Amino acid sequence: MRNIYLIRHGETTWNSTSRLQGTTDVELSENGLRQAQKLAERLAGNKFAAVYASDLKRAAATAGLIAEKHGLTIMLEPLFREMSFGEWEGLDVDTINKKWPGQLRNLFENANGFKIPGGEGFDNLRRRVSGAFQAMVDRHGAGEDVAVVAHGGTIRAIIGNVLNLQAATVWRFRLDNAGISILSTFADRFSISLLNDTNHLSV
Repeated sequence: MRNIYLIRHGETTWNSTSRLQGTTDVELSENGLRQAQKLAERLAGNKFAAVYASDLKRAAATAGLIAEKHGLTIMLEPLFREMSFGEWEGLDVDTINKKWPGQLRNLFENANGFKIPGGEGFDNLRRRVSGAFQAMVDRHGAGEDVAVVAHGGTIRAIIGNVLNLQAATVWRFRLDNAGISILSTFADRFSISLLNDTNHLSV
């Protein structure tokens, strides 16, 4: 495997209103669909051996448009789902801070030791994603590029795992809707060659 394209799904109405989605199966908004189309156009010239996606609709729909440009069928992977936000799903940040004072900060600053009420902890997400990611890597040869369309938390978990980053560190970089990040391999090691590129959305 040469490059792994980590792509966040297009925007949903919950994204545009800053509501946490987690595993709630929210579909792409009209703007999100336009973003996904621009992504597909941006990546049309790439050569992918496979396109993987979370099985949640917002990721699968984004991946479907990319895969179509390459004559591929998307490989749905439930383990690439977003972290479950439990009782926080559907709520905005202000509401969460009012009902659970200080707990959102715990997610960012004490990620490995904090579990969302009714949801999962970031450490669990990292374990869940790790096995699926390694199985995908093992499936492809050294010269093959693959695309993975998933979620902000999932992509943070992947980057954190392969670069051995502290849990709190992965929340310090931005991952926008329809943004592209690339993990490149060299001597069986991963490095980041692109992070959160959204230039295609301004075309």
